[in-house]
Amino acid sequence: MVGTRTSILIISSVGYRHSGIYTCKAENPAGSATYSAELKVNEPPSVLPITFGQDIVNEDDFGQLVCTVIRGDEPLDFTWHLHGDVVSSEPGLTTSQLGSRT
Repeated sequence: MVGTRTSILIISSVGYRHSGIYTCKAENPAGSATYSAELKVNEPPSVLPITFGQDIVNEDDFGQLVCTVIRGDEPLDFTWHLHGDVVSSEPGLTTSQLGSRT
């Protein structure tokens, strides 16, 4: 409480769990008043580890990687990189999105 007319709610380190509708209610013998505000917190994506399934893949073998976001807010944008460059579709190399998280 700060003085007799002000109350402060402090969230020292906002996290996703703090998302929601907060309501302040003030009351006295004459009645009460409320006001609400919604806090929306962005959660960054968390990706499952990716692997080709074995340490070495032989030339002309089939290879596939699946990138799955297990946590985080949508919408999500996916890009694949090889040696720091964005991978684009070319003969024998394609990318596609399956749903909103894979």
